[in-house]
Amino acid sequence: ELITQNKVLHAVLESAIIDDTLKAEDMLSCDRNYVLIQLRIEGFGSEYEPGPMGCANCRNVFSPKVDLSQLKTKELKHRPDEDFLYFIELPMSKVKIRFRLLNGKDEIALQNKGMSAIKKASGFKAKKMWSERYLLQIMEVNGEKDKLFIKSFIDAMPLGDSQFFRKFAAEVEPGIDLNYNFVCSHCGHEEEKFVPITPRLFYPDADL
Repeated sequence: ELITQNKVLHAVLESAIIDDTLKAEDMLSCDRNYVLIQLRIEGFGSEYEPGPMGCANCRNVFSPKVDLSQLKTKELKHRPDEDFLYFIELPMSKVKIRFRLLNGKDEIALQNKGMSAIKKASGFKAKKMWSERYLLQIMEVNGEKDKLFIKSFIDAMPLGDSQFFRKFAAEVEPGIDLNYNFVCSHCGHEEEKFVPITPRLFYPDADL
């Protein structure tokens, strides 16, 4: 039931944390991913099969294996301000924004919206998903904190600004680097992709 509701990873974290003052939903996403990877290595070993992937070169589908022990951690290079927010000026629009890192509550909220859209058969396009993510992350736009104003900016954000913000947000986030060099078993093409964090980490036979 937890797998079908997409809540199994959150449940694993909750059961693994022994500090009563720390709640899994309050942990930053980067910390959650780091702990999940370490739990996976300790419990099942470092070899992980994330599931089928498509090759950008030959277009064939292959099933790679990932050595989780090869993933590196990212150092904290950018520190937030006193409100735990980060500042950035977007290159296209020259808009100044302050944003925060996502936590477990945010992940659950995004997952619920995605699952709700699937059940309604309404679809949940990637652009919509990023807009929902930005709305949770961005706390200020040119000093304006009103969420309706922020949403209107996000809806009209130039693609160049969106890509720049996404890259910068990934750069400032510490934790584990999920970039991995995948090799296609059909043509040998090498491509760097993110290692997906899914219930397969702990339930390899899960039907996802």
